[in-house]
Amino acid sequence: RDAGIALSRRSRELLAAVDDTAADEMVALSEGVPLVRHDLVTCMEVLKKNLDEPDACSMLVVGTEGGQVHILDPSGKAVAETHTLPSTPAFLATAGLKAVEYRIAAACRDGRIYTVKDGAVLPGAIEAGATPCGMLRLGGGLDSQLVVSTLASTVHAYQPKGKRSYSIRLPEPATCLEALELRRTRSAKALLLGLASGELRLYSERHLVATLRLGEPITAMRFGSYGREEGSLLAVSASGALTVKMLQRKARLEAGESREAPPEQDVPLSVPKKTRLYIEQTQREREQAVEMHRAFQRDLCQLRLSTARAYVKLARSGRGPLSSAPGAKLRL
Repeated sequence: RDAGIALSRRSRELLAAVDDTAADEMVALSEGVPLVRHDLVTCMEVLKKNLDEPDACSMLVVGTEGGQVHILDPSGKAVAETHTLPSTPAFLATAGLKAVEYRIAAACRDGRIYTVKDGAVLPGAIEAGATPCGMLRLGGGLDSQLVVSTLASTVHAYQPKGKRSYSIRLPEPATCLEALELRRTRSAKALLLGLASGELRLYSERHLVATLRLGEPITAMRFGSYGREEGSLLAVSASGALTVKMLQRKARLEAGESREAPPEQDVPLSVPKKTRLYIEQTQREREQAVEMHRAFQRDLCQLRLSTARAYVKLARSGRGPLSSAPGAKLRL
């Protein structure tokens, strides 16, 4: 336990025994009973097995309270792989295919993001700076960005190798986040953020595209196809109400079209006019650049020589400054 190894409930009760007699009785009662550790599930995600299709065979990825990540077989009746993390995972995000190459990102309660790559836990971890409150992969494939929201009212986007791409500062913590992806009618990719005040924000990378007020805090939301509409958003509020929003087919999701210019852009710069003296001086510097550089170097050498001579003269005459210390004096 002191080494950080997770113990079962029976082992913890044995260590908490009052005396040796109680410990002996507990061991006698447990003799012959299989040692099983019951764990709690904290998060789940799906990992594609060999095809990246919506209806392809998938494998369930489960994170537990004991800091373990289990990958179940397609039938869900057995555990195919188990990986142990230094902390309890709170959110999972998968990418790739189990039969080819895959990555599993686990945002844990210690504020770090650990990565499982092809059956092994990578040694390094991403520092989120605060406790994560949401995580997803924006885009498909192994080169997709990892977006993490924290309780410090910030959203960070990381590249596949862990380098931070950008950060977004929010007025309040995000309660949930969802990826907006369109593939059938057009190609678009954006990020949806639900805030505690009931405000819904749409971001294209770090740029705010649109906002929407729902009136109460959003606890969960899902974007995808609903009926005949490809772009539909279903949001669940704190009171249990379900809100359905349809994305207009001609809605502009690009950052450049919706980003407002700063007010300083309209202020003209006070650029001075080019006078005749300025033009003559510029022409002179172009024609006599070599001579001017040589004169500068000569004057610089003379200044250094004069400074060295003055220093030597002061050192020989003994008129230089004195540096005193307790009990001793040094002449420089």
